[in-house]
Amino acid sequence: MAENRYAQVRSLYTNRLTCFTVVRRIIMDYEMLKIKEYRSWAVYLHKSQYFLGRVYIWIKRDDLTDLMDATANERVELFQIGREVKWALTELFRPDLFNYASLGNITS
Repeated sequence: MAENRYAQVRSLYTNRLTCFTVVRRIIMDYEMLKIKEYRSWAVYLHKSQYFLGRVYIWIKRDDLTDLMDATANERVELFQIGREVKWALTELFRPDLFNYASLGNITS
């Protein structure tokens, strides 16, 4: 069962990376970089793959500008997503460590 899940994750990332190389040459369509959508969040492949497997998790709610103002359910879901992403990246790339950032540089 884990092997099947691994194949699905690998296929998903491979397809998204292929899309990335094509999209890079035209106007960026971020929907093409969407990996998975959740109730409150969406996971996207970052357009720059200088760091292989770089993704970001984006809140769907427009009025949340500070992570500390997320609801309890949003925080729980964020950490669940983070664990899933970490598992997938570990299976695919076997990184030595993970680097997490919360950047609130752009709010509009």
